[in-house]
Amino acid sequence: MDYDADIEELKRTVTELRDRQAILDCIHRESRGRDRQDVDLIAACWWPEGIDEHGPIIMTAPDYPARANAGHARFFSATMHNLTTHTCEIEGNTAHSETYVIGTMLSPDKQSMKIAPGRYFDRLESAAMNGAFSIAAARWKCRWMDRPNGSTDQCARASCGRCGVRKTRAISALSRWGLTASVGSTSQRIMRLSLC
Repeated sequence: MDYDADIEELKRTVTELRDRQAILDCIHRESRGRDRQDVDLIAACWWPEGIDEHGPIIMTAPDYPARANAGHARFFSATMHNLTTHTCEIEGNTAHSETYVIGTMLSPDKQSMKIAPGRYFDRLESAAMNGAFSIAAARWKCRWMDRPNGSTDQCARASCGRCGVRKTRAISALSRWGLTASVGSTSQRIMRLSLC
């Protein structure tokens, strides 16, 4: 038995576990900030150069917290982002993650609630090998949305008519973070998803 090799393996394992937890914590904090309308908490989860894509809407990280909060406040009296299944791939200071979400949004009159399941695809980066990860690029894909009248919309199909220019902008912005590379990884799966 090689004691030094065992210690090195233990260090690698602990570092990976620390990084995985830091990534999940960052995603949880960001969702918590949106539910609480906390601009500072949301902003603290992002790189200043970050890009967020919510369907046809693309925002830069400095604009995202206030714009997302304003959108939620305009249409809903309360929201709850329930994060479920989470996977991530870590390569050094970069991670690609996929997190399932079930969003619930209470109407302004508090008489009905919308449910919108979807997935977050995030690229997170750490400035140094210290386990502190921030979101560099994010994409949200809605699977469907329950409406108060009982109908169900396919979110992706409902927004296709508005994507033209935004799609080009999104590909350009997201490719700056390398989201078109890395065959077989989560990042490739992100770019294969339709932007509409």
